[in-house]
Amino acid sequence: MKSFFDKTMQSVHEALQSVDMDGYDISMQDALKMVEFLRNQLLGLRAFFIEKETIEIQEEITFFKEMKPQILSLLLYFNRRHSIELKRPNRSNDIQREYYLKEQYSLTCFFEQNIDFYQYYRSNSTHLDEYY
Repeated sequence: MKSFFDKTMQSVHEALQSVDMDGYDISMQDALKMVEFLRNQLLGLRAFFIEKETIEIQEEITFFKEMKPQILSLLLYFNRRHSIELKRPNRSNDIQREYYLKEQYSLTCFFEQNIDFYQYYRSNSTHLDEYY
């Protein structure tokens, strides 16, 4: 399973090379291409995982805690980036600034509502692995 995941991540890293991740100029087309690509990679990883005849608890935890989040986080980022830019009003700079501030507030609220999970995940805790 690890070798399949490593190959998948290599493909993801190669695709990311075509996108300027350090800059702010990711086009809506590039974001949409990455959403489609990452969705397919995630579906392939899921299919590979599900097709296994026997899955040990530790393998399942590794899949959901380490493997899946690496692709899913990028998928969520590009999906949200595309959505924000798609809905951005084509008006004055002040209106656009207000729109971006509302989007930022929305993202902040989402993170605050899920703070327990983020703290658990980022602290590398393991006592609730079977729960999550």
